[in-house]
Amino acid sequence: GSYWGAVVIAEVLILVQGALGVVMRFSGIIPARGWMHIIYGVVGAIGIPAVYFYTKGQDENKEMLVYAAIFLFLIGIVARAVATGGTP
Repeated sequence: GSYWGAVVIAEVLILVQGALGVVMRFSGIIPARGWMHIIYGVVGAIGIPAVYFYTKGQDENKEMLVYAAIFLFLIGIVARAVATGGTP
């Protein structure tokens, strides 16, 4: 139960980050590589649900390795998105 709760919290945080990116975009703060940030947001938003549907919601060792891989990938995406920042 607590594992799936953490997964849901991670997805919500990714969606909140995406919503903040949309707000920043419409307020005139454009990231250095704007189209890359859009790709980061889309991949981040669909990554966890895609793995859930791929694994059919199972929680055996093999499926947990797939989740670990997507979370490591998402950590890299989030770190890259934060590192590039924006320009007013």
